Amino acid sequence: METLDEQVMVDGRPLRSMSEAELLGVIETYRHKAEMFEESLAQAALHVDNMGWDPLGGARRSETGLDLDHVKNVSEVAQALVTVNPLAKRGIGVRTSFVWGSGVQLNLPAKNRSVHRTMGTTEAQFELERTIACDGNLFLEVERGRRVRRIPISQIAGAAEDPDEPGVITHIRRKYRKYHTSGVVTTPGGSPGKQGYTEVDEWIPTVENESSESSIAVGGKVVRVNNTKVIKHVAINRLVGWWWGVPDLYAILPWSKAYKEYLEDCNTLNKAYAQFAWEYRASTGAGVERAASQMAAAPAVNPMTGQSSNVGGAVVTGADNKLAALQTVRPVDFTNGRPMAALIAAGLEIPLQVLTSDAGQGGSRTVDQTLDEATTNAMIARQRMMDAALADVAELLGQSSFDIEWPEVSPEPAHRQMQALDQGVRMGALYGKEMRSRAAKILGVDVTETPEPPTEEELPAVLRGDQPAQPEPPSYGEHDLRDEGTQAHTEE
Repeated sequence: METLDEQVMVDGRPLRSMSEAELLGVIETYRHKAEMFEESLAQAALHVDNMGWDPLGGARRSETGLDLDHVKNVSEVAQALVTVNPLAKRGIGVRTSFVWGSGVQLNLPAKNRSVHRTMGTTEAQFELERTIACDGNLFLEVERGRRVRRIPISQIAGAAEDPDEPGVITHIRRKYRKYHTSGVVTTPGGSPGKQGYTEVDEWIPTVENESSESSIAVGGKVVRVNNTKVIKHVAINRLVGWWWGVPDLYAILPWSKAYKEYLEDCNTLNKAYAQFAWEYRASTGAGVERAASQMAAAPAVNPMTGQSSNVGGAVVTGADNKLAALQTVRPVDFTNGRPMAALIAAGLEIPLQVLTSDAGQGGSRTVDQTLDEATTNAMIARQRMMDAALADVAELLGQSSFDIEWPEVSPEPAHRQMQALDQGVRMGALYGKEMRSRAAKILGVDVTETPEPPTEEELPAVLRGDQPAQPEPPSYGEHDLRDEGTQAHTEE
């Protein structure tokens, strides 16, 4: 009976007949094949994952959601995208206009420049919306009763959550360099010069923190807490238990890249077609060579001006030859990529034609520009979220509220609003002063200065209670068309 080593054959030889060196070579060969097999399995698993729906890609995820480093990397890409990509810039600009309008007036504390600089101006409000769209997170650091500042996500280094409530962050770690002089010193050669700074690493409580402990345990270590500051953390698009928000632009990153590449490919193809304007057909090979030599020759020179005569030239061909212009309408349709642009618009929750600024792509412009109920509610929800966040900041600054009056996300046209006001006055539901204030706001008129009240004679008849005189209907007997036979009339 044969043993196991006699049954195993390698390259037609049994293992028993091999020397020790040959056996080591066989083992090394099969070890290498095993490594290659493991790599092929990994590639196959990756291929299967790519075939499925995995929008987060290589993001590191845990019970606390996306990893902070991954959110920072996405933020860097989103910041570049909203800066250089026209659709991303336009999309965030449209969202900002829906949420903030042309700016929101806040009841701000007097003589507090930090509050005005951070959230009081239209520029600051637009910066807040762009930041939260690119970062998915907004960090407002408040020194109680004194000032508020915005913290970039690059300075956020960690967090601690409530042990009894997952996803509720009680402390945030901030790491940054505090420079001893203002500005950045630069040498004449363009490289940064020496500048003194201090490395700051501190843990700051959030508005969700209900204790005033001076230290907490993080990762088995006890760290001190700076209770002179409080951070208001605003996060969007996160799920229950997640620490960090997800940028609005995250959903459109792959489609922005795909649409950009599609337009580039169409442009390249269009340029390729534009290189050839004429087609010459010859019946013989000699005719082809003769035409090629003639067309390769330099164009004639105008003796008067010395310039080449490259426009309006003539060509003479034989009886069987033909010179024809190629088609001028190239088969390159840039609009075929519209579905990718539609996905970008869907990711940003705005109408497609508003995003592309193109009214000639079919469909009804009025319908496409009108926000549906779901989109309107999404913008209103963003307003309410920011309203609640700013209310917390106002409370930390020792103020009851900012008394924010948010603009309408999808307002009715001005003439319709004026008609509604007029109807309200006619019904007695509104008074003249109320109508004037509202009408001035609709028309964008400043009414801070109260003019002299009008006299009774200057008031419109509707406000005086008088019914306007109704015009009498025209008499058919005196109508201009009575003699033209185009209108029925009776003879006396």
